[in-house]
Amino acid sequence: MSDLTAKMVRDRFSYCKDSGEIKWATHKRSNFIGMNAGSVNERGYLIIRLNGKNHKAHRIAWLYHYGELPKNGIDHINGNKLDNRISNMRDVGQLINNQNREGPSRNSTTGFLGVTYDKRKSRFVAQINYGSFHKYLGSFKTKEEASERYKKAKSELHPEARSIA
Repeated sequence: MSDLTAKMVRDRFSYCKDSGEIKWATHKRSNFIGMNAGSVNERGYLIIRLNGKNHKAHRIAWLYHYGELPKNGIDHINGNKLDNRISNMRDVGQLINNQNREGPSRNSTTGFLGVTYDKRKSRFVAQINYGSFHKYLGSFKTKEEASERYKKAKSELHPEARSIA
């Protein structure tokens, strides 16, 4: 539960819905006033420290614009975590937000989202999650073929998700 309020963020910041910029309107250091607030964290999100706590800038922007925090989570429609224009954000559940993953996890051995390698069969396997189900999409000679099958399934099963290049 967040201790942020619309009044608090509107008193402390200015927000431009067209550019997504959040600037300090008040600050204990007067030289910060008018400057962009926050810094980028290790996960690529703009983080703003307020009242001793770190807050994601997109949540501050949402609260500033709508007067309340999102009911679910914020999805950056174009995939750019730093693009905090209100037109680039939507309030969606984690399930839909997870569908927007565009790249493999850090520990992927194939370098492709939805593709693993089966050593026993010497084949690449494509799989996708759909709701609470895990769907096997087939095994392939190359990781590129498996990736293409994954992309096709993703566009069919998750039409609201961003497409993968």
